[in-house]
Amino acid sequence: MNIKKITYLALSIALICVATMIIQIPIPQTHGFVHFGDGFIFLAAAIFGIKSGVIAGAIGSMLADILSGYLVFAPVTFIVKALTALVFGLFTYKNGKLVGKKSILGSFLGSLTMVLGYFIYEAFVVGVKAAFLSSIMNMVQGAFAIIVFIILGKLFEKINLKKILDI
Repeated sequence: MNIKKITYLALSIALICVATMIIQIPIPQTHGFVHFGDGFIFLAAAIFGIKSGVIAGAIGSMLADILSGYLVFAPVTFIVKALTALVFGLFTYKNGKLVGKKSILGSFLGSLTMVLGYFIYEAFVVGVKAAFLSSIMNMVQGAFAIIVFIILGKLFEKINLKKILDI
């Protein structure tokens, strides 16, 4: 990786962390929260590629958990968000536009990956009933993430962000 790619990766990690922390809607049953960070995971993977999206999503989201006092979720968040970015990236990277049919499908499947990943973890930690309730909130989180991705992705396409960043 060159300095520019490392800088963009670090910026992506920071943006994902901040987007995850800035608006947190608590889920008391599971001690988790709903946030907008997944939209930025999708953006990082769409703009900078699968590898950067996976790394930024995993580290940025894990850092947000640690800094927000949700240390118990940090290891699973690292894995789940990496898989979320990977699934998204497999459907979207290098397909041309940031936002299109494939990227919207990818964001939907990435969000489902996130919901399923946390459901499996929470079913073991807090029980199936609480995991199911949390999954409903995670679905809302996924919907917010898709909306954030579409809105910002269209904006970034309009200003030709990839050309500005020289990617």
